[in-house]
Amino acid sequence: MAHRDAIVVIDADREVRTLIELAIGGPERTVHAFASVEAALGFVQQAERADLVVAGEQEAAALVRSLGSRAGSAIARSILLTADDDAQSTEPAVRDAARLRKPFEIGELRAIVDRSLRGERDTVRRLDPVTGLHTSLEFEADLRSAHARAAAAGSALAVVIGEVQDLAAFEARFGVECRDRMLARVAAIVASQLRSTDSAARVAAATFGTVHPECGADGALAVARRIHEAVTAADDCQGIGMALGVAVDTAPAKTDPDRVRAAADDALLAAKAGGRTPIELRVV
Repeated sequence: MAHRDAIVVIDADREVRTLIELAIGGPERTVHAFASVEAALGFVQQAERADLVVAGEQEAAALVRSLGSRAGSAIARSILLTADDDAQSTEPAVRDAARLRKPFEIGELRAIVDRSLRGERDTVRRLDPVTGLHTSLEFEADLRSAHARAAAAGSALAVVIGEVQDLAAFEARFGVECRDRMLARVAAIVASQLRSTDSAARVAAATFGTVHPECGADGALAVARRIHEAVTAADDCQGIGMALGVAVDTAPAKTDPDRVRAAADDALLAAKAGGRTPIELRVV
């Protein structure tokens, strides 16, 4: 059976919903229009995917936040219907979405929908919508690419895996929106420690991973310590902890990327059971 793109539309105005349905529906697309985020969330959770979401900025962000860590795989792309198409989004969850100013022309809406669907139909989203970092699939690709280059160059390669501690308790106390803002803040701290050759990703709901080419144990440990210190000192990260596992592959030509990743995961497990400074190192 041929693939049919699933488009979710959220707008409280019934006439606007109907207009969008008529404008962008077709034999290769199914448009599902809803008056509220709650109704749309129920559909996306049941269908497990929406190729495109067309909604206001607040509604699209609320849908992504409600899906939590599943959003990166459940929603391919968003188009924000806004009052100002030049404004920068203040919502980390939809910072990469396309924008279309209301009132819009039908032809303009169709064109931006076509571009969005063409861009995402055969690819997996590269960026986590909550943090703006790479997804777990991109992390694996980054690691394998960096490992191959390190093996060819005969240089060391470091991987750091950090996990936010007490995330469930933080969410229960402050709510989902505060949780996502905190995770975005942690992501910004992680990214601030990167060189231009490094990469960072959100590899699970509360877990971040970084890849550091041409980096030995001293350099990787220094990065982990700075991340830990900055996260625990941040005002908007109060109530959480951060455990970090560091792995250094000193001879990539004799190993494989799965081995250094496993070493980093093992170091993280040890760090979570550790003492005052929960950072552990493994050398492959």
